[in-house]
Amino acid sequence: MSILDGFDVQPLADMKASINGPHRLRAEAMRCLFCKAPSDAATSVEYVIPQSLGNSQVALPRSTICDPCNNYIARKIEQLLLAHESFRNLRAWYRIPNKRGRHASLFGVIPGLDTGVNFRIGQEGPELQLERGGEAAAKRRREVR
Repeated sequence: MSILDGFDVQPLADMKASINGPHRLRAEAMRCLFCKAPSDAATSVEYVIPQSLGNSQVALPRSTICDPCNNYIARKIEQLLLAHESFRNLRAWYRIPNKRGRHASLFGVIPGLDTGVNFRIGQEGPELQLERGGEAAAKRRREVR
């Protein structure tokens, strides 16, 4: 059972073959899905579900979204969403690596003590960091921005 059941999605490998196949759309017909600018020269791939959430196969065909819009979505939307404690903790709990293969840390706060707890399982094993006082909240706010 997958979250994508019921949707007509193609694995990335199949899309690459169909994009370069005999039925390729003419370059002048390719327009960005968001800004409607010509996107025939787009080099980046827009993943329907970000790679940082474990997706490596479900992507839109190249040239569906122009590079500036794809970069904007990655920097201004996905980055903020993935930095939020809820998503970060889910990624840490399920051990979903980012594009570089690193795992997110599990973050929490000890109630009543205003002490932040950062827990990460790295290459060398588990690491535990404590942050006292308002530092924990201030650090979290900086990460989200």
